[in-house]
Amino acid sequence: MIKNGSDNQTFVFLQELRVKLSNQDQTLDEVVSKLDELSLDFTETNVLVEKDLGSFKVSSDPCNVKHTHIKQFEAQIMSSIAKTPKKFTRKRKLEIEQKKKIPKGWNNEYRDKLYGVAWINDDLVVGGKAEIYFFDIMEHVKTVQIGENVIYYIHAKDGKVYLSDYESDKVYCIDKEEMSSPYCDGCFRVDKSTNAVRFCMDCEESLCRECVAAHKTIKVLTTHQMVDLKDSSAGKVKDLAVKRYCKTHNDYTLDYFCTYHDAMCCHACIPVDHRACDKILPLNEASKDVKTSALLSDIYDGINLVSTVAGDTIHNREENIQRVNEQASSITESISTFKETIINKINELEKSAMKGLSDLKNEIISKLVNEKDSVKDIKSAIEEYNDQLQFMIKNGSDNQTFVFLQELRVTILNQDQTLNDAISRLGELSLNFTETNVLGEKELGSIKMSSDPCDVQQKHTKQFGAQIMLPIRKTPKKITYNSKLKIEQKESEMDKILVTGIASENKELHVCLNNTVCTYSADGKCTGKVVLKEKIWDVAVHSKSGKIVATLCNGSLQIIENMNAATKADAHLDKSYGVAWNNNDLVVGGKAEIYFLNSNMEHIKTLKIGDGVIYYIHTKDGKVYLSDYESNKVYCIDKEGNRIFTYSSLALKSPDGIATDGNGNVYVVGRISNNVFRLSPHGTEGEIVLSAKDGIKDPIAICFGQDYKIVHLLTVNGFLITDKFLLNKRPGRTLVLGGGIYDDNNTEIYQTIVRLAGGANQAKLGIVLAASGDFNATCTFYFNIFMNMYHARSIYCIPINVNTTSGNSDPHVIDEIKQQTGIFFAGGEPESVIESLFFKNHIPSPALLAIKEMFNTGILVSGSSAGAECMPSAVMAWGGTGSSYNALQFGTYEGSEISDRDYQLYDKDGGVGLLDGFIIDAHFSERGREGRLIRLLSDTRHLHHGTDWGFGIDEDTAIEITNVGTEDEKAEVIGYKGVFFADVSQSNITVKYNSYGITNVMVHYLTHGDTIFLKNKTIIFSSTKSPMSGFERNTRAMTSTDIFNSNIKISHFNEPLPIHNPEFVKVAASIFDSKLDNSSYGDTYEHNPKFRVFMSRSGPGAEGYTERGQDFQTTDITSYKNVQVNITSVG
Repeated sequence: MIKNGSDNQTFVFLQELRVKLSNQDQTLDEVVSKLDELSLDFTETNVLVEKDLGSFKVSSDPCNVKHTHIKQFEAQIMSSIAKTPKKFTRKRKLEIEQKKKIPKGWNNEYRDKLYGVAWINDDLVVGGKAEIYFFDIMEHVKTVQIGENVIYYIHAKDGKVYLSDYESDKVYCIDKEEMSSPYCDGCFRVDKSTNAVRFCMDCEESLCRECVAAHKTIKVLTTHQMVDLKDSSAGKVKDLAVKRYCKTHNDYTLDYFCTYHDAMCCHACIPVDHRACDKILPLNEASKDVKTSALLSDIYDGINLVSTVAGDTIHNREENIQRVNEQASSITESISTFKETIINKINELEKSAMKGLSDLKNEIISKLVNEKDSVKDIKSAIEEYNDQLQFMIKNGSDNQTFVFLQELRVTILNQDQTLNDAISRLGELSLNFTETNVLGEKELGSIKMSSDPCDVQQKHTKQFGAQIMLPIRKTPKKITYNSKLKIEQKESEMDKILVTGIASENKELHVCLNNTVCTYSADGKCTGKVVLKEKIWDVAVHSKSGKIVATLCNGSLQIIENMNAATKADAHLDKSYGVAWNNNDLVVGGKAEIYFLNSNMEHIKTLKIGDGVIYYIHTKDGKVYLSDYESNKVYCIDKEGNRIFTYSSLALKSPDGIATDGNGNVYVVGRISNNVFRLSPHGTEGEIVLSAKDGIKDPIAICFGQDYKIVHLLTVNGFLITDKFLLNKRPGRTLVLGGGIYDDNNTEIYQTIVRLAGGANQAKLGIVLAASGDFNATCTFYFNIFMNMYHARSIYCIPINVNTTSGNSDPHVIDEIKQQTGIFFAGGEPESVIESLFFKNHIPSPALLAIKEMFNTGILVSGSSAGAECMPSAVMAWGGTGSSYNALQFGTYEGSEISDRDYQLYDKDGGVGLLDGFIIDAHFSERGREGRLIRLLSDTRHLHHGTDWGFGIDEDTAIEITNVGTEDEKAEVIGYKGVFFADVSQSNITVKYNSYGITNVMVHYLTHGDTIFLKNKTIIFSSTKSPMSGFERNTRAMTSTDIFNSNIKISHFNEPLPIHNPEFVKVAASIFDSKLDNSSYGDTYEHNPKFRVFMSRSGPGAEGYTERGQDFQTTDITSYKNVQVNITSVG
């Protein structure tokens, strides 16, 4: 352009070039910013544990390519720098330029018709009638004639264009040269299609050879500058043209330059966009001396700079490729070396293992030979007795035979007993080999001897069989006595008494007393003693065999059979404390660990647990319960050591004895706190069931009778307390939970709360304001509601919130809580309740323990909004966070991991723990929270406190739950609207980036008077409602374009409550009121992605019930159950 173009042409070209160069600079900057120096790393693994020899990782360091940006281009004419607009709002329709350039063969029938289209680099190729059109950024560049008929389809690749001619049954392919050769503009005007060979810089037209010759014959044209189109430096012909058409006014060329906006414009733009600009120059004046301007120099520098950085980047990537290849070669050598190391180590370990195998084999064979020889001696003696007997029968007198028989029967009986003892000790011995992680252990594996019961059956002689049979003990059906028994002991030894362990066997109790195991009958009498040489800590009785095992303080175990000390086994334990049978194995407590032993007292494995000594152990149904005296914790684990729960409480100090009842509740003795705790089966809540006021002092151990109707508590000072009161059914517990009952016209709900708290003029309500952000205002509001309107006897606003957490341990506050007949949790933020009523690590405060203690005695607990959301022991939803759409799109997050409240957050440790098995949400239909509850359930059901079930309570609605924590737990809906239940237990979930899907969610919606039994999920609709099946009013079901819209209308004081008409409920109810449809759907209002909620009543048990109103669309009260919901992303 500098060589051949005029100043005007060069100026226009530079204006466009500086924009392109800036864009390329920005693109290069983005590419460089994303570059990293990549390296390959290899990490060896334990080859017998992992599936790979090692793991490969790509490490990334910042790239050392430095990108220096091009400087701001100097304008040809100094002016204010124009700002790039942030947003383009104009869109225009592209039309093929037709005037003046109508190619030969153009047919009016196809003048306005376009067919096939394809991109070729940044250009478009469009098919027409026997011709194709080329466009560049919405400008028509040229037309190329091809074929004879319509070009319906076009494809472009590698600079070639492929065309299909439908009518002539032909396929064409044209190359870049044929496409790039423009037509002669002069010939084109007279309907001739001649390829151009040169471009006239002055006329700005492409010319064929004939027109070039004609140019030279006309004197005025002889000075025009010609450019050979085959010259690679000429670039695209269109780049040489000055004429650029205005994007706003398509028919006008850009003939002016605005110095204020630093941009070209047409004359039509001046009165519109440049009315206030003080200097607008004609293009010829603006382009003067452009070839020596600073703009040209800056663009040269910019081109060189971008090219240099791009070259450096290419070089950097090539070096990185070479480095990765070198690293791969090095890693290949490392893998070979590692392989040789493994083989050498395995060979060494193999030698060691083979020696161990030989030694153990010899030991086992020696044992078996000795057992065989001992039995052979018995057999030989019996055969000798038989020979003597035959001799006596044949030769002896009756007198001699009688005397011989009297002696022989005793001898045979003794031999029979000896054989029986020998057989009882026999085992089917086997050799077992267990592989180890050969790269981390010193052995190839462990070789152990296992022993199974011997299959030799001893058949006793008929006349003596009864002498060796154990008496059959029957479990008593009922033990009715209550007693406090003083342990029998000599007067001189009373000051030395130390009682530690207790175990129950049918009607008998076995108590550890110093170095003696004492047995007591049901009437409290000592029936037997076994005195051992060492002090005893704990004792366990096998439920089937009656075998007793005692742990001795020196680390060994003592087996007791038939109240005789039988075998003392040294299991090589440092110390042995608590002991329990786990089927036929033993679990023994030690220092911060427990040991598993088989029936032969051989060590199986050790599990690390807790921080202190495990003084007491209990097992049931494959679970192991442990008390950690020093760290004040109770653990529940499975046999593999996986933690099921950990429980601690400030009111439980130095836990000792531990047991479970028939319902799976866990009972723990608090040694220092002088009490007995009862924990729920999942360890989510605890309550004190025995304390000093019940007459106990220094408790240490506890156990139940086998029928679980009686409990035995052992104290350190030698008292055995036997009582049955612990199993009495505790008072019925009731919760009333509202979804937002702020309006003072929620008469039914407020009256229910006051009634269940003791009634008008009797109810004393403690208001928990921990969730509220304004303590005084909220306290005043509920004082007016409960005292002035519904006549409670008193209101106590409990002074605990995030700003005054010290109140949660204030003895005065705790005493006040215990004086209330009902507790009400006010609304706000549920996470503030947790922060106010719990200590670190989700440990309940004394104030919360007092509330739970009162709840367990039968007082009412109620709550509204956040006060309902915080009630469950399951995962707790943060109420004010996250919409349904955001939850479906982005998922749900633990509150400690993210602070953005646009996301749905939750507390993985659960709420205050008064209701098990549900996540609770509030303000439900009013805020369209159906989607977020379903997503929260599906995201968290795998967590320790996760669950498959949840319910959402609408505003002006509550759910009254009675018999909380029992099999008869029942919930009834009261108030104006409804409660939504979701069950994801059978759901299938698909989660991808920005996309979520779930199928087979079962949902129910219950309204006033409906009940649900929460344990078995049985639903009973109110008697005021009738089935919709057979009485459908509409032909088709509804659909929705905004499925989570609440359609809320605001009501004012003393006005009727607004009609409840949320979209989700409407669509679901409409499928039960449709004569033709069994299903329907609704879409989210939001897009990118859009979610579709499918609903169906085709599943088992799906029913709709309604209480018809006069105007169906607004006043029907509809409930439904077992609606199947699928949610999927649809774009």
